[in-house]
Amino acid sequence: MKLTALFLMMLIFILGFVQAIAQDSDSDSNED
Repeated sequence: MKLTALFLMMLIFILGFVQAIAQDSDSDSNED
């Protein structure tokens, strides 16, 4: 089953997205 791979990819994507938002909100003067 490729369901596990898909789940892991979505999890990593969500974590990266949330982390990016957290960093952008936390530090206003960060490199793009």
